[in-house]
Amino acid sequence: MKHSFSQWREYRPFLQRRIPRHIYDWLLDKSSLTARLQDHCDRFEVKLLREHYRYATLLEAKALDIQGGIRLRVREVNLYCDNVAVVYARSLIPVTSLRGRLERLRFQGNKSLGAALFADPETIRGPIQLIATTTIPGATGGIIWGRRSLFHLSGHPLLVAEYYLPALFG
Repeated sequence: MKHSFSQWREYRPFLQRRIPRHIYDWLLDKSSLTARLQDHCDRFEVKLLREHYRYATLLEAKALDIQGGIRLRVREVNLYCDNVAVVYARSLIPVTSLRGRLERLRFQGNKSLGAALFADPETIRGPIQLIATTTIPGATGGIIWGRRSLFHLSGHPLLVAEYYLPALFG
């Protein structure tokens, strides 16, 4: 059975057969990935890979439920357990969301975005979507499973994708 699909899909029970058992709970856990990783390892770190601004593609605008042509802040990080990269994460935040009390998200650096999201009682998480791909920066060989969710913080959208690197399960 082929286990990969290259487009985001909302979880449906039929997908359970396609998801390897060792990663299933990680993909569908609705709690904070940061907190789970902190419990999983002795030393947790976030390392900023890249941060930049660009305009949303049509697919990104659709996923964020915004109009096309809006500028996004794109942030890419690796999450480390005991000095080993175990998750590659990418967040998209419309610049229109980075105002007022959410301006603090503009300057996350090596801080966990997840910690900020889950600490705020106004955070609403949308459905988890899944992907199985082979095209993740820094990952070589094999299928990488990922999930993404649309979050709303004070009514403003953010799209967070997390890709589980094989080292997490090694």
